[in-house]
Amino acid sequence: MIKEYYSEEEFLHEMKLATLKYEMYIAGAGSYGKLIGEYLIREEIPFNGFLDKNEDIEQLLGKRVISYRKLNKENVYIIISSNSLMIDLIQELLEIGVTLNQMCIPKVKSYMLMNLPSIHMNRLLSFRRKYHNKRCFIVGNGPSLSIKDLDRIKGEYSFGCNAIFGTFSHTQWRPNFYCTLDSMIISHLYDGLHGKALDWQCSKFSLINEMSNYDKDHEFILCNAVDDIESIDQLPVFSSECDRYICTVGTVTYFMLQLAVYMGFREIILLGIDFNFAVEKHADGSIKKNDVKNHMDLIEEAMPTKESNILKKKINVLGYDCVGYIDKQYAGYKAAKKYADAHGIKIINASRKTKLDVFEKVNLESCL
Repeated sequence: MIKEYYSEEEFLHEMKLATLKYEMYIAGAGSYGKLIGEYLIREEIPFNGFLDKNEDIEQLLGKRVISYRKLNKENVYIIISSNSLMIDLIQELLEIGVTLNQMCIPKVKSYMLMNLPSIHMNRLLSFRRKYHNKRCFIVGNGPSLSIKDLDRIKGEYSFGCNAIFGTFSHTQWRPNFYCTLDSMIISHLYDGLHGKALDWQCSKFSLINEMSNYDKDHEFILCNAVDDIESIDQLPVFSSECDRYICTVGTVTYFMLQLAVYMGFREIILLGIDFNFAVEKHADGSIKKNDVKNHMDLIEEAMPTKESNILKKKINVLGYDCVGYIDKQYAGYKAAKKYADAHGIKIINASRKTKLDVFEKVNLESCL
């Protein structure tokens, strides 16, 4: 049985013992793996390196990164990165013969709740309750989103995300707040588009562990990300303390919902949140493929092309370029509704076509 640690004291004690017996690796050389590595280094717990499917990564934090197929599975102990790919990491290890008894999942907050640099902390605090009792739109990128509807909400407070900039040549609407958590989008913005897509007036938000290699001029206000921390009723945590951390569930919409509440909005209207994906990944590891598009056409055209290196790498690692972690996202939406209902916040869904049934569904025209 795989061991889960909720107590920091127990986790540190067991890892110190493990280093005396085993070679210890962190599975996943991404953002959460890096945070766990930084945490172990800070606590002076030695480990041998990282495991990752992407063989282009050779080192992280001065430690070697090796592929799963090169791992000597004897006498090893593996720390699983707690991110949206946790199930994938575990399955990858099981396929090469590592047993569940050789793995653990740290669910302690301390390794992720690192102090934000003051520049980001102060910028976040300036938004706290700034829009108290106002309303906003949270715009998703689903195929049901239309330019006509974006024109309708021009002048409203709104959040946009990821490749929403693909619509800008067809509408005067611009989001007041832009969010992205997707490392592929971040790389595309800075490397593929050379920052040109960022030339519009809005506040931009992302995660400090995703932006560390890019945001040299502080274009983005950065948050700490926490994934898989202790929850109640099997639901993810909904953070109202975005200056300390936000919680991730595999969709940027959850990030935008937490920010909207933090900023004081009391009515939140969803638009273009179709909750319908070409590839759905479920909690039991099963994958369902649907004959649908993930994004509206203009947004799809603004994404990296199939020939781009960043998309090739993502397809090589995941097997597909875009996947909806459907059960985890659904649980996040339920957590958002539970928090909103308890705090007198109204969240409604005005998406033209949507499979999301957590929030009250309304016609957009009734909101305008």
